[in-house]
Formats: sequence, structure tokens, C-alpha cells
Amino acid sequence: MDVIDDAKAQLDVLEAANPSGAIKAEIAKYRKLIEQRQNPLKRSASFAAGMHYDKNRNAYPDSGNFLVLGAVTPGTSEEIDDWGRFALGAVQISRDTGKQQLQEVSLDAAYMYDDQVEVSAIDVQALLLNVGALYKSQYGDFLPGAHATIINLDRDRYSRDYAVSMRWQKPVYKSTIAMFVDARHGWRAYNNTLAAPFNDEQDGNYQRLEVGGRKVIDPTTWFNVSLTLNRIDASAEFQSYEGYALSADLTKILPRSTFLNVAASVEKQFYEGPDGFVSPLTRKDTDSSLDVTYGVPLATIGDLVFGDGALPEQVRPILLNLSVAYQNSDSNLLNYDYHNYRTQFMFNRGWDF
Repeated sequence: MDVIDDAKAQLDVLEAANPSGAIKAEIAKYRKLIEQRQNPLKRSASFAAGMHYDKNRNAYPDSGNFLVLGAVTPGTSEEIDDWGRFALGAVQISRDTGKQQLQEVSLDAAYMYDDQVEVSAIDVQALLLNVGALYKSQYGDFLPGAHATIINLDRDRYSRDYAVSMRWQKPVYKSTIAMFVDARHGWRAYNNTLAAPFNDEQDGNYQRLEVGGRKVIDPTTWFNVSLTLNRIDASAEFQSYEGYALSADLTKILPRSTFLNVAASVEKQFYEGPDGFVSPLTRKDTDSSLDVTYGVPLATIGDLVFGDGALPEQVRPILLNLSVAYQNSDSNLLNYDYHNYRTQFMFNRGWDF
């Protein structure tokens, strides 16, 4: 029940009864968890690795045609299906300040490498850095943050993204609903490459405002929904747009520590001006996606296949995620009208220390 002193007293009583070796191990485990909980400095790390398969990795238009200077031109290629191998490592550090209002400061970093088998031009190396704080007040929690994202494609510098953010959140209606508002302002700089010689046309500022909430349906089920306004102010008018998005996801904890997550989103994008090289028409897109993920600990698989406790303790916490996803872009311009199917598996392991 998260009452640390009572929990320690109960462990003392249990230990005084000279229990068996298995129970002693459990006592030691919970004493370690209590020690971590009472330590003002929290540190954690995670590592994930897996593969994904895309039916249309190069986002080839559904029609097979392109617009060039407003004229329909047959494409010279086709959809490319491709496997990608990826790895992701992350570390998080937070410290309890011991103060009543400014309660916590935090730092986290993550690095991702995604290697495509066929379309090597979109091999991704990404570094993400975030710093933040938690400020509690009678009006809710405030979480200011600063963020940096560095992305390389095929080992060439692709983009640099720097942003500041502020999030407000507050439980309402008997704490079964948590409302939030998340605002972010940032600046992106793109580097021209052989594969994308006009990348710098996307340079500029952006703003993002998201309003939403989480509803706890029962202890094993919760639902999130949000509305988002995206504003991109790029150096080229035809790269600037306003986007309006609706997102929702449902998570259900299933027996044996497995879970199911279903997420869907749709966004309308209205661009500010035409790209003369493509068409005299101004681009309008509707992007939608659906993602279904099933997660199961290797401990559960091992217990079912080999018997309870068969797998080593180092392996049991590893989580296997299986995902299928669909992405669709409906555009008034042929070049940006496409869809893609993705399947993915990923193993994930976390540590607290």
C-alpha cells in the first residue's frame, strides 16, 4: 500500500520467524525496493532491440504516378518492402529535492539505431536529450522541460531539433480522470544531403499544443485521448502548415502480466502555399494510423512452455512486444498519397539502480 514504515515492520516480523530460503529471497527483494524508494536519487536504464517489416518503406505513391510542374508523370520505380533492424538504449536520472513544491528534477537520454536492409538512405541514428522538473501546486502539477534531438540518415547529418515545453496535469473526478495541457515551442535545422538536396527548405520554428486526458476505467484498463494543434513555420512556404490531430489509445492488462494496446490517430494538414515544381495546387493531407501491440514477459512464456520458474532470473523480466500497424496518407497531390503496413517485434529490458 506504499506505506514504507509499516512494510518494513512486517518484513521484520516475517524475517524473525526464520522463513525458508525462497521467502528470505523475497524479503531481500522487497527490502531492496524500499531502499530504492527512499533514496532521493532515482536511476534507471532500458535497452530494446528488434526488427520491423514495412510493405512500402519508400512511401511510394498509391497511383504509381507523380506530379511534375502540374503534369502527371509515370514513376520509374515501385513500392519497396524492407526489413529494419533496430536497437534503442535509454537512461533516466531524477532527484527528489525534498521541497514541497519543486519536488523533482530529472534528466534522460536515449540513442536509437535503425538499419534498413534495402533502403539504406533512411538508416536512422538518433540521439534524444531531455531535462525537466516537477512543480506541484494547488492548481495542479507543472512540468517544464528542455529538449534536443539530433538525427542522422545513412550516417549523414539530417536534422537538429531544440525545444522548450510546459506541461500541466491535474486529477479530476475522484482522481479517475487526469487532464493535461502540453505546449511546446521549438526550432529545427535541416542539412542538405545527396538523397535530399533541398532539406534546408524545412528549416524553421514550430509550435505544438496538445490537450487531453486519461480515464481509468478499472485497475487493469485505461483510455487516453487528446487533441493537438501543430504549427510548422518553415523557410519555404510550401513546407509550412497547420495540422489538427485527434489521437486515442486503450491499454488493457491481461492475465499473466501480458497487455494489449490499441492506438489510433488522424491528422488534417493544411499547407500555406504550392510547391511550383510539383503543382500549382496547395497541398492538403489527411494522415491516419492504427497500431495494435501485444506485450508478454518472457517469464510468462517460459512458465507456460517449460514450467514455473524454468527461466533464469536475468531473463524473466525481458518483455516481448509484437505489433502490427497501418499508416495512410490521403493527399490532393499524387506525390504524397500512399499507405504502408508494418509488423514489428521487440525485446525490452529495464533496470532500476
